[in-house]
Parts: sequence; structure tokens; C-alpha cells
Amino acid sequence: MPLTESLRDDILASVPSLRAFAISLSGNGDPSAVLQPLSRLKMLLEADDSEAAEFILEAQGSFAAVLSPTEIETLRRMVSDFDYESALRAVSGIADRLSLKLE
Repeated sequence: MPLTESLRDDILASVPSLRAFAISLSGNGDPSAVLQPLSRLKMLLEADDSEAAEFILEAQGSFAAVLSPTEIETLRRMVSDFDYESALRAVSGIADRLSLKLE
């Protein structure tokens, strides 16, 4: 039985790490794809909002289209360690590298 697009989407939606992997293989690479999630993460970090830890897990699929696995893992580690200052610097560096103006 061939894998239909709907079934593939259902499988990817049920396993976030597979979804992130599939997105990273898509080759999108468009920096604008991470503008909104990076802006949201920056806002949460600036507010010292613990929701940043949950948000970064939700956004990793979007990030995977543009950011390297090392950048994503570094951000996730900093946020989970509540090192928001370092995470903000990392977000700023990523935005600079991608020539994005974060809100």
C-alpha cells in the first residue's frame, strides 16, 4: 500500500522529531521562515518567561528549515538551563547571520 500524503502528514505530526527531520530535508532554507518564531522566542527570553522552554520545542520544526542542528540544540540547551541572556545573544547572532530584523 503506497504512503499517501495525508498518512505521511499524520505520521509526521504525531512524531515531532520526524517532522523536524522531514522539514530539514525539504531544503526550504528561506530565512523568512524563522522570522516569526525567532521574534517570539526573543520576546519570551527578554521577558524571562518560562514559556520559552515549551515554545522552543514547538518551534524546532520551523527552525530546522533554516538553522543548523547545532544552533537548535544550543538554543534548546540554553533555554532549558534558564540561561536566557546567552540564548538572547545566540538569537541575535542567528538574526544577524540571516539578515533578519527581529521585532
